[in-house]
Amino acid sequence: MTRETASKGPGKGKGQGEPLPFYVVVGEERFLRDAFLAETRAACLGTGLADFNEDKFVAGEVDVDRVLAAARTVPMMAPRRFVHVRSGERWDGASDGDGASPLDRLALYAQDPVPSTTVV
Repeated sequence: MTRETASKGPGKGKGQGEPLPFYVVVGEERFLRDAFLAETRAACLGTGLADFNEDKFVAGEVDVDRVLAAARTVPMMAPRRFVHVRSGERWDGASDGDGASPLDRLALYAQDPVPSTTVV
């Protein structure tokens, strides 16, 4: 992520200012990653209840199916759901019972994401 990308904020490139359904955030600048994450979270949840609409996961500690189930859940009393997955590199090289990689399964979800959820 470049400084320019982080300063644009979520969804600003679409013209409506609405967050996109899927982001992959990488980079060594932790400050910029955290700033982008906080702005995206605020844009998704608005004044809605975070308890019902926010899920946080650490890759390798949970199965990708839990992440995908959270991403496919409908928001409750908020404009969007916010699903945050940290340390995605932990899934690199892993595979489930049918031989599919968790990262491949996330990529498949990203091709047709739920429009009311943002996965970061």
